[in-house]
Amino acid sequence: MSFKLVIRCGNDYFEKEYDHQVKLRDAIAESGFCFDAPCGSRGICGNCRVAAIGACSDAEEVEKAFLGDAYHIGMRLACMAYAIGDCTVDIPKRVDISAEISRNASIKIAPISGKKQCIAAAVDLGTTTIAIRYFSLPDGALLFSDVMPNPQRIRGADVITRITYAENGGANELKVLADLALEQSCKRFGHKVDYYIIAGNTAMLLLLSGRSVSGIARAPFEPETLFGFWEGNRYYMKCVSAYIGSDAVASLLSSQMYRSNSPSALCDIGTNNECILWNGKQLFACSSPAGPAFEGANISCGMTATNGAIRKIDNENGKPIITAIGSSSEPIGFCGSGLIDAVAFLLANGYIGFDGSINKSLPKFGAAQLKPEDVAELQLAKSAVYSGLKTLLETASVSSDSLEALYLAGSFGQRINPENAELIGMIPKNCAKKVMLDCSAIDGITMSLLNDNYLNESVGLADSINAIELADNEIFADSFIKNMYFNEFSIK
Repeated sequence: MSFKLVIRCGNDYFEKEYDHQVKLRDAIAESGFCFDAPCGSRGICGNCRVAAIGACSDAEEVEKAFLGDAYHIGMRLACMAYAIGDCTVDIPKRVDISAEISRNASIKIAPISGKKQCIAAAVDLGTTTIAIRYFSLPDGALLFSDVMPNPQRIRGADVITRITYAENGGANELKVLADLALEQSCKRFGHKVDYYIIAGNTAMLLLLSGRSVSGIARAPFEPETLFGFWEGNRYYMKCVSAYIGSDAVASLLSSQMYRSNSPSALCDIGTNNECILWNGKQLFACSSPAGPAFEGANISCGMTATNGAIRKIDNENGKPIITAIGSSSEPIGFCGSGLIDAVAFLLANGYIGFDGSINKSLPKFGAAQLKPEDVAELQLAKSAVYSGLKTLLETASVSSDSLEALYLAGSFGQRINPENAELIGMIPKNCAKKVMLDCSAIDGITMSLLNDNYLNESVGLADSINAIELADNEIFADSFIKNMYFNEFSIK
């Protein structure tokens, strides 16, 4: 006997009939709505909450434990609950604070002559979000820009989870989801695109281009290709290694820091933290596994940048001044930047010690309250960022004091409070004042689209970077353990 399942997201809905029970996660994936399943539906984070009305399977104890009182008002976990009869499921409508839609804006990079009249797009294929800019050529006018969640998030918040899913038979689905996101953006733009310049981490490009990710799933971590070529109407910008992608190269191109005689560093902070160091003569880079804490995963009250997420906390004489996403939204959880601010507030006001120990009962921030295990999770993430940078500095014999600038790239990096990042020991002491925010992957991709000289330069940069492997690196291992503490062990 068939039944009807309705998935609602704001004012939009998806409706389908099934003749068998269906896991809510799989039905949501079919709907095409963007939905976060940070742990890849492994049932270990409890963050894929939905409101379900109708005939659903009985909840197991583990699901009830994640949901608490919310279970009694109809909340379920999409990775555990099944629809077994007529059912309506409401999923949260994502509002990303980095989203932008602008028309007739100007870009300062002038295109070179010789471009034929056409429409081209610069694409930053991020693990969390996808940013696209559409241009007319040869005049180089920006016609439309768009930022959307990466729909692959329904199969996991981080690269490793998606690689695992791809290896277990989900590679084509992940490719289809990425292609669909590009198609939907193009429909919003309203015009045919003649060609694309695309950058992203190596795994994202392998999945989008339909290639196997098996080579980067295990040692010796050698991908099928590092790209730097055209396929059809898509140019995939060149990557450096299995875990240092072309998005990092594009951010480096945007910063132009390698044109200075003084040392500078760049960090693209996310689940996969990529650091690049210029010592005045050579480029060094590494990739450290920060994990999904900065995306709100593995945090008891963590969430992505949606309505109600705390994105900023100011410390006003020991009182937290909270800024949440959505002007009328009650603060209900932390996105990455808010998590950093919250732990910095707890540290500055004596709630936690420099080793992460709890000194007194932790306060609430709106309806959100961190647990000791959340603090520990952030300690792991921030230590990975710090230790990646320290490894490059020691390898290149550069001190943090000699850095001319520290670039924080990407939408997340550009929303971090540098002083709080320094306070918790995520960046070196005395570097908050050196933080520069005027670089991003999408800017570097734009430069490459509008000027072939920059496109060629991106290939040269990728080839010239000395990739430092961290798996067996003693400097990284030692620093990672020591820097679990808050700002007590700083780079000298």
